[in-house]
Amino acid sequence: MTDGKNLDGKIKGLILARVAMATFLLGIFIFLQIKAPDFLSQPSISYFYGIIALTYLLSLGFSILSRISTNHRTHLYLQIMTDVLMITALIYVTGGIRSTYAVFYPLVIIYSVLYLGRNGGLITASAASISYGLLIDLEYYRVITPFSHLYSWEVPDTAGHLFLRIFVNIISFYLIALLASFVVEKEKKTRALLAERESAFNQLDLLYRSIIESVDAGILTIDLAGKIKSFNRAAEQITRWRFTSLENNRIQDIFPAWEELYINRDNTGEGVKGRFEMPAVVIHDRHLILGCALSSLRDNSGKKIGDILIFQDLTKAKEMEAVLERNRRLAFVGEMAAGLAHEIRNPLASISGSIQSTGVRMPGYPDYRFCLR
Repeated sequence: MTDGKNLDGKIKGLILARVAMATFLLGIFIFLQIKAPDFLSQPSISYFYGIIALTYLLSLGFSILSRISTNHRTHLYLQIMTDVLMITALIYVTGGIRSTYAVFYPLVIIYSVLYLGRNGGLITASAASISYGLLIDLEYYRVITPFSHLYSWEVPDTAGHLFLRIFVNIISFYLIALLASFVVEKEKKTRALLAERESAFNQLDLLYRSIIESVDAGILTIDLAGKIKSFNRAAEQITRWRFTSLENNRIQDIFPAWEELYINRDNTGEGVKGRFEMPAVVIHDRHLILGCALSSLRDNSGKKIGDILIFQDLTKAKEMEAVLERNRRLAFVGEMAAGLAHEIRNPLASISGSIQSTGVRMPGYPDYRFCLR
């Protein structure tokens, strides 16, 4: 289905190119006729206009045929063979062997290679060789009479010269077909390789994005100017900021403590090294404490192009640490109270034992235990 659409587009492009070329030739011909009215004989001029008009009509017919035909390759071959015949007719009416319009054969050969590949180019080169050689032979043997050319030179009547002219043109046709097919095949291979590399790059990019978006830690990258260039999903969940609202913003705008930490941690210009905490970050009226790790972001040549910041929300962990610290201190106070009570109870126990062993009664206190209380 895709190949059919491509060939259909090529057919339309070929029709437009033919109309544009015919219009260009018509404009040049009219200009030359105005500047030098006698540069061609009257029959040649009439037939020239007839060929241009026929070209327009054929282009219209090919346009209609392209809408109803499903065999696009046959349609392309039909157009190419028609172009070869039209060029041969143009050569005949403009002087035959003396005409310079044989230069249009290579154009047809080149676009046949572009549209139909090497085989199409070789077939077109063969058709051009047969058409041109047959025209020159018929003219040489006086089977057909060429139209007169006022500014003509004498045509050599030697068979050797005629054979050499035909031979050179035929060789040039095939060389152009082979060179064009070589270039087109190299271009196709390069395009296929590029598409393969692009596909591999897209898969790698997808894998990279999947990994970055799947981790629980927030990841953001900044350039050398401190502007945010990427912000993963976990970073959005932690900070409740959307990347679309942060892209190309300065990191200090959302992390006010960043600049002070970045400057104070390392005065060598390389930024913060290792892990660190960013306390009291105010984001949407929430106070957060982030555990961060900063690394340099470098290109393939090792040149620093920015920084990558990986962070996690430590707020709950810090709150739990505060609770544990408070409980530890309360437990320590309890231990101190128990130790103090123990230290006080020991002397009292000694006094109680001494009184009990002596059996002394205090006046007004018949029971020594009540006295101890």
